[in-house]
Amino acid sequence: MGFVIELKIHDIDSRQYLKKGACMKYTEDERREYLMKTSAGSNVYNYWDKFITKYKLPSYEWIVDNIFIEHRITGSQDRYNTVDYIFTPCEVLDIFQFYSTEFIDHIVKTINKLGPRSIVEVGAGDGYLSYFLGERGVDIVPTDDYSRPHINRPERVEKIGQKDALKKYNPDLVVINWEEFQATISLDVLAHPSVKHLLWIGEGKGGCTGSEELWEFDYEDTDNPYCLSRSDECWLHMDQVLKRTFVALFHPKSRKNA
Repeated sequence: MGFVIELKIHDIDSRQYLKKGACMKYTEDERREYLMKTSAGSNVYNYWDKFITKYKLPSYEWIVDNIFIEHRITGSQDRYNTVDYIFTPCEVLDIFQFYSTEFIDHIVKTINKLGPRSIVEVGAGDGYLSYFLGERGVDIVPTDDYSRPHINRPERVEKIGQKDALKKYNPDLVVINWEEFQATISLDVLAHPSVKHLLWIGEGKGGCTGSEELWEFDYEDTDNPYCLSRSDECWLHMDQVLKRTFVALFHPKSRKNA
């Protein structure tokens, strides 16, 4: 990752948390103990434990105040401190995008404007995004190939790879949330004949989500002002968050220089 965290709690070395999946060898109580040692870490845990895993959503303001601004007040402007307070707790809990009521509602409005016939989420992981969309009337099928270990996937997340899911459901709208770095799932989606739109959540061009080829397609920013992720920072001012993620709509037949 490029960062070294020197914090140690008992026998848990936080540097190990930056190794993919390493945190899962520790028990839930050990991970909770680790997170509760910092105010931002405990609030990330509270976000996960009191809201998301209980199928509830906090407000956007709650996340900003309790995670990002709290880090800035109790921590410092040092980037290493930002990683310690926000990125590492998210790594422990496998959090990439923070879900708020406003964030989900904005996505629902975007989807409703498109009026899709069939919607599939690929790489759905734990399925929370599809669940919160479904609670707001979006008929979406969460799918995942189950290739990433240590994720607690509920039964509603269908075990199926993206190519087979596309063939089975022939969706006109596909949702991808935090595609892995240099992965080409989005390219498979945009190449499928039934797909009219790809709603994609992640970092911008040059970030750590998706492949470089994805940016050869035209896209539009949905202007969702409620995006918050593990890679964002309360950096410049105590009441402002430097954001790196957005919600985009990619269009399969609009490849640049095609």
